[in-house]
Amino acid sequence: MTIKLFLFLSLIACDFTAEIKTLLSGYEWKLKPKSFLDRSEDTVSQLMDISQSEQVRYHIRVRAIIALSLFKEERVIQFIEKQIDNQPQAATLLRHVSSLSKLTSKDSDRFVRTAKKLIMNKDDQVRLSVAKGLKKINTRSSRSLLKVQASNESNPAIKRFIENGRIY
Repeated sequence: MTIKLFLFLSLIACDFTAEIKTLLSGYEWKLKPKSFLDRSEDTVSQLMDISQSEQVRYHIRVRAIIALSLFKEERVIQFIEKQIDNQPQAATLLRHVSSLSKLTSKDSDRFVRTAKKLIMNKDDQVRLSVAKGLKKINTRSSRSLLKVQASNESNPAIKRFIENGRIY
């Protein structure tokens, strides 16, 4: 009887994962917060699993990261910080930085700590994303870090954005 129960629970978990993947699918996909927030199951864990699964298409993994930004929970913030630390690909890193910026809007020091690790990233888009996040929180520590970034920035467009608030 225990095996039957395990198989039944496994089947339910697979169906739930399929439902979440369906919410992340579509040609003209848009994040619909209500669809994710109204679920009674453990949506956060499923989104985390999907975002890390190499068997899932890249665009679905990226959408899972975007959907995770709806859940302002400590475990989500820790998960995204861990992914940033382990993320070598700039394209995925951009999504993580954007989600972390949204999730830590009330804990700006946490974003600043992560931004310090990424401020000298070799990818221009990552540095720009970090600069946008730092400008958005606008604290003493974020302004100080932006000043450091501006003095070391090699891309003139990003430097102008940091100094003037515009990017061309």
